[in-house]
Amino acid sequence: MKKKNYNDSEKLLKESLENGRILSKYCPEAFLPLLSETLNYYGLMCLESDTYEDSERYLKDSLEIRQKLADKNYETYNSDLLDTLNNLGRLNIIIKHYDESDKFLKQAYIIGEYLNKKYGKIFSSKFKETLVCLKDLCIELEDDERKNKILLELQSL
Repeated sequence: MKKKNYNDSEKLLKESLENGRILSKYCPEAFLPLLSETLNYYGLMCLESDTYEDSERYLKDSLEIRQKLADKNYETYNSDLLDTLNNLGRLNIIIKHYDESDKFLKQAYIIGEYLNKKYGKIFSSKFKETLVCLKDLCIELEDDERKNKILLELQSL
C-alpha cells in the first residue's frame, strides 16, 4: 500500500501537540480536551499513512486523557471516548491484535449503545462505526454467528 503524504498536516499537528501539552499544564480543563483531539487526529493520520506504532501511541495517549475526562463528566466526553476506542479497535484489526481490538470495541459498543438509546440519530453514525468495526473483526475471526447478529443490529439503525 502506498503511503499517503501528510507532511503539511504532520507539521501542523506536531505544532498543535507541542502547544497543547504546554497549555494543558496551565489550564487543563480548557486544553486537555483539545490535546486529546489533536492526539486522536494524529493517531488517525499515522493509521492512514501505515505508521502503526505511532498511531497506537498517539491513540492510547488520547484514550488516557479521554477516559479521565469522561470519568469526570461522562455526558460531555463519552462521544469523544467512543471515537478513540473505535480508532484503536480499527488499528488493532489491521495489525492483527484481535484480542486488543475486541477489548476496545466492547467498550465502544457500551458507550455507543448508550448514546444511541439516549440521543438517537445524533450519535447513530458513531455507533454504526463501532458495529462496522465489530463486523470486520468477526470476519477476521471467522465468527459468522456474531457477525450476523451485528449485521442485524446495523440494519435496525
